[in-house]
Amino acid sequence: MSQPLDLSDMDDFEVMEERRRVMAALAFLTGKYRDLNSEMTKRETLRWMAAP
Repeated sequence: MSQPLDLSDMDDFEVMEERRRVMAALAFLTGKYRDLNSEMTKRETLRWMAAP
């Protein structure tokens, strides 16, 4: 895992860009997680692996 960014060293535009980048990553990962859950629901063989 990478080192956390020191936000205090960033200027306003860098903070806004980093926030945009993180929001895009979260949106992508949320969609991917939803798709994976949907696929697991469809597959009978994976039901035993899903947490209750």
